Amino acid sequence: MGLFGASTALPADVNLVVQVAALVLLLVSRRYSKMKRLVTHGQIMAVSVAANIVATALVMVPSFHASLGFLAANPAATVSVVTFLHVLAGVAAIGSGLYLTYVWGFKSVVKECYRRRSWMKPAMYLWLLSDLTGAFIYVSFYLL
Repeated sequence: MGLFGASTALPADVNLVVQVAALVLLLVSRRYSKMKRLVTHGQIMAVSVAANIVATALVMVPSFHASLGFLAANPAATVSVVTFLHVLAGVAAIGSGLYLTYVWGFKSVVKECYRRRSWMKPAMYLWLLSDLTGAFIYVSFYLL
């Protein structure tokens, strides 16, 4: 039994909580960026990216692996298409988040990261797409 009902799996529920928290951190971090508190912005994003990587490795990858049979047997099903979109957006969001965090490197001088500012909005939109498709998958598998 999970946190949100009898039909949900506990790891999926914990992952949902982690993803919502990471989304909140993303939005808070964006606010710090607008206030020109760029080091704080970078620190919050680093925590958010790390939490997302841990949740992906511990919950989403095993869940995706366990779902491959269903996905392969039903490739045109809405949930299958959304799942593949979720995977693509999630991998791209994590990759761009890792890259931007690596480039910044926890430095108080943000010049290198600032040069890559044009990457940040697309990374945010990929993250939001991944979150929305993930929520759709959660609802499809556990609440419907």
